[in-house]
Amino acid sequence: EGEWLASGGIDVARLNQELGGGVPPTGGAKTLSSLILRTLRRVPRSGERVRIGNFEATAWFFMRVSGVILILIALFHMLWMHFVVSVETITFATIVERWTGPQGAFWRIFDLMLLVFAFTHGVNGMRQVIDDYIESRGWNAFLQTSIWILWALLLGMGAWIIFTFQPNMPTPFK
Repeated sequence: EGEWLASGGIDVARLNQELGGGVPPTGGAKTLSSLILRTLRRVPRSGERVRIGNFEATAWFFMRVSGVILILIALFHMLWMHFVVSVETITFATIVERWTGPQGAFWRIFDLMLLVFAFTHGVNGMRQVIDDYIESRGWNAFLQTSIWILWALLLGMGAWIIFTFQPNMPTPFK
């Protein structure tokens, strides 16, 4: 049934048949299939396969997967922190106990996953917004490079804090 998509490409004739529309060679039809094919930057002839294994397709897929994962992780985080721990009792000592207690490795990995998925999902969304609204190639490249550098720096700092944290560490904020 789904072999035409699972093969790594889109069978244009089958897609048209499934959607009940047609894609003329000019790509002028207002059908879902023509919009999909126009997004791929060219309209192929019927029966021709189009490879969709590029960065944009991967980024699109990541947004869907990370969104589902974020819903699950954030829901668990909210339920745990609000109903098991209780928000009124959260202090620095709560985090120390969470990260250094018997399940410390689990909580550090959980917090890292929350950070990685949420921050990468947000930066990827910002990348798409920049791509959609900043038409100047120079500014687009500058902003995209800037957000990915910021992403790497902040993600690195967050991971460093999560995995090197010790309760008796000296702090610059005393």
